[in-house]
Amino acid sequence: MCPRVGDARHYDVACVLGKCKLCGIARKLECCPIERDRREALVTTKTLGKVQVDTPKGSKTIAAIVEKEQHLKEFMEDTAKEATLPYPTLPYPNPTLP
Repeated sequence: MCPRVGDARHYDVACVLGKCKLCGIARKLECCPIERDRREALVTTKTLGKVQVDTPKGSKTIAAIVEKEQHLKEFMEDTAKEATLPYPTLPYPNPTLP
């Protein structure tokens, strides 16, 4: 986020919401000029994905580390999509807490 102005106690609302044109998520995920030239390069990433496994009771989907090979431009686009997802919210007040 952009620095707070003067002795302000809060950050700019646009920065907090990720809509600031100076520090928004799109600006932070941009590639430098050298990386832009390499956008067609293949990169291998490890992510948490879902895989099918066989168990005595049948097929089951579990979370596991998955290696994926893709172009750098696709990786950056996927990362930008995931980074801009809304945060999950919990009901307030939490009924399970005393």
